[in-house]
Amino acid sequence: MSDVERDQWEESIGFVSFRTVFNESSEEFFELQSQDEYDQWLIEYDDILYMKGDEVKPRISQYFYQLISNRDGEFYVGTELAKVQEDKLIRIFDGDRSKIELATSADKPSKDLGIDIIKFPDSEVIATRSDIHGSCDLYTPKFWRYNDDKDRRVYLELSVVLLPENPYLPQVVNSAVEIHVFGYKKGLFGGFNKYKTNLAYDQVGFEMRNHDNLLFIRGDYADKEYNSKDLYGYITGLGTSFNINDPIYTPYFQKSKGRATSRAMIMNSPWLTMCCGYDPFDCPNPTDAPFDPF
Repeated sequence: MSDVERDQWEESIGFVSFRTVFNESSEEFFELQSQDEYDQWLIEYDDILYMKGDEVKPRISQYFYQLISNRDGEFYVGTELAKVQEDKLIRIFDGDRSKIELATSADKPSKDLGIDIIKFPDSEVIATRSDIHGSCDLYTPKFWRYNDDKDRRVYLELSVVLLPENPYLPQVVNSAVEIHVFGYKKGLFGGFNKYKTNLAYDQVGFEMRNHDNLLFIRGDYADKEYNSKDLYGYITGLGTSFNINDPIYTPYFQKSKGRATSRAMIMNSPWLTMCCGYDPFDCPNPTDAPFDPF
């Protein structure tokens, strides 16, 4: 589903997603003309974004949850109310909104109150590359590079997504992997924010451990999108995890790889490459990629 198709779907059901609000904020970002306007913009959207270094970042990092939650990070599954925060997913099984404040301040699930809390795994850098920026994170390997003019960036991220489904077995979740490619552009005030561009990825693959013993090997994913803020892939059928808040059972990437580009990169920069844990001869080659995949 493209950005346009997602917009049309939201409009057809009268829904405004977190993704839509964040995208609207990025459009406004590039129209700011003064420091006062910039400061007011930060205040207006403080609930959904923050500055990390010189980049604007969403408070909900996983794109899957940006798609299905509203501006407050909330969504329903049947009668169950869920709320996404930066570090956890909260589930209120009876949908009672009066429990939200208690649930957001809690650190542990409460069976008596019908509240479940799934903590997102902490990041851990297991390798780095000096020629481009990024890290081989166990849960969200992420790489990015500049174009030659240093005013554009392209990102390639893989993420483990946890999908709780059964309120009667709250610590049992299905697993998926999302592929996310997006571009950042430099604004008037020196910060970078997401913008529309042509995006492409190919040779994306991974080996994922689920429940510390099941190995899922997938590879050769490729896609492209025109004039879009996000290029998104979603891979399911990657097993079930138990005792999800115990780190030993959290799904993680044993290996990850891929390459990506954007319209700003193709004129004078090779493709961005990610290669974590694979032998060198299995890594994507940035120089033999199509000059213009669009």
